[in-house]
Amino acid sequence: MLKPTVYILHKDMNFLQTVEQRLNGYGIPVVGSVYVDDLQMLFSEELNHIECLILQIDLDTYQWLNLNNFFDENSPLSHLPVIALVNNDSLFNHLAKLNLPNLKLYHYHVLIDRLVLDVLNRVPILDREQPGIDHIVTLYGSLAVTPLYQVLEFATQMAFTGKIIVQSENEYAVIQYLRGQLTQVSFGEEDGYAALKKLYHLKNAIFHFEQKLFKEEDLQQFIHTSNIQTIVATKDILIDVFYFMISYFEGEIDNEHLHEVVIRNVDEINKRIMPTAHLVYLPNLQEKLRIVGQLETRLVGYIMDGYEEIYDELASPASYPGFKVFLNSLDELSPYLAQLNAQLPVIRNGSARAVTE
Repeated sequence: MLKPTVYILHKDMNFLQTVEQRLNGYGIPVVGSVYVDDLQMLFSEELNHIECLILQIDLDTYQWLNLNNFFDENSPLSHLPVIALVNNDSLFNHLAKLNLPNLKLYHYHVLIDRLVLDVLNRVPILDREQPGIDHIVTLYGSLAVTPLYQVLEFATQMAFTGKIIVQSENEYAVIQYLRGQLTQVSFGEEDGYAALKKLYHLKNAIFHFEQKLFKEEDLQQFIHTSNIQTIVATKDILIDVFYFMISYFEGEIDNEHLHEVVIRNVDEINKRIMPTAHLVYLPNLQEKLRIVGQLETRLVGYIMDGYEEIYDELASPASYPGFKVFLNSLDELSPYLAQLNAQLPVIRNGSARAVTE
């Protein structure tokens, strides 16, 4: 049986059990109490493996902590990170003035999700200690703070190998990566692009990275991953083309129609380029688009074909110039489009044709 690594003192048994259940779900064993005097156990060898404390601090608890020199730098517990839930403003301000390096203060009615996320980032979870496990949990976060597309782009840039687990209230998703390339997504009963679309609707889920532990034979493959600078440069060109294309039609046609056309066609593009990469349409951002994942030459062709379909649909039935005429009019992008052309074979059957003529 694993020894508990988090100790909770809280006078509300329901709160204590809820947090314990949530942390247990992440493999973190917990011990707790509703009685202040039970804190004395922390000074015993029985609990010398505790790595984090969650303490509800009221005036009675603070008095006990002071009498036992808990905040003294020579205390045997001074090294432990303490998450304090304080229900008194004066006491909160007093503790803040102590400027203790290991003390994190929250007001009493902190969201449990926020509390759990804080603990997850403080307590190391070494799954490799368990027999047969070949990964380690390395990072926790919340989609309320970091949008999913940024999480996935981070995994790509870091050449991540392993799984990203996204936990919602009733379901969890598994996103698998191999050397920075997304290889599989599952969420509930969905998988592939359908699962990814469902994931983008989550706003408050917690995620964590399960990093595959590298073996010696993995080293050469890791070293020879794709050139990140080339990937980023190509993405930038494609994002700029998309931005200028959308800006060209904004104010000229109905916004609702514009968004409907873009969303539908981006969906079709993603069906062709998943799981290696995918587009995220973000109309409220200046750039309008994010491209997540690794870009191969054939995928650039598919994306440009999709752009042309968006352009043609938005331009119809008015007499706008053709897509390639539009591209040639983008003087500031012309050297970059030439660079893009150099990467694409001129194939007339549609799989990867030149972007300008």
